[in-house]
Amino acid sequence: LIFPIYIRILVFTNRVILALLVLRRMLFLMFIIPLVWGNCPPTRTDTEGPFYVFPPRTDTLAPRSELNDKSIQANINGKVTDENCRPMRGVNVDIWYAGNQRTDMNPFGRANYTFPPNRLWYRGTVTTDRRGRYSFRGTYPGIYDTRPIIHYHLKVRTPRKTLTTQMYFQNDIPRRYESYVRGRRSQFGKVSYRMDGSRNIEFNIAMER
Repeated sequence: LIFPIYIRILVFTNRVILALLVLRRMLFLMFIIPLVWGNCPPTRTDTEGPFYVFPPRTDTLAPRSELNDKSIQANINGKVTDENCRPMRGVNVDIWYAGNQRTDMNPFGRANYTFPPNRLWYRGTVTTDRRGRYSFRGTYPGIYDTRPIIHYHLKVRTPRKTLTTQMYFQNDIPRRYESYVRGRRSQFGKVSYRMDGSRNIEFNIAMER
């Protein structure tokens, strides 16, 4: 009689240990991993606008003459993550904006979008790398009459979801748009200047998987 009871106790103990191991793994996945990665609130969405055209697959957004103009040259880069700050690899990042603005090197420029069948400057799409990073070589946006605020349009596309937003700049917000951008801190790009006067613009995007 003692032997069968011993077997039952052993089986019960093993089941309890297995259940505790499963519970520990569940708790690890639910609480510990998010703490390790962090918390990245999703980037706020914004209107697509009327000028979206499926962009060419390129990271070069402007003609060489404009890329050589250090007053407007800009490297636009950032990281795409989920809400737990985990990098999202292999997602498509589209960008489009109004280029060809007037500068000392381009005195007859007029900021505007490009459309087919013309060459699609100021538009491009790239795929994020294993660290979730993306990068474009472009120019600082110009201002056009119908929406006089400096901005980039961005769209992040995954097989399951799409996030459409716009990037603004803290020091380039006209008074009439101050109320519109209130509460949109996740949409502000970070600008730093290089020794040659060109800009580096960082814009990280977080979205739900």
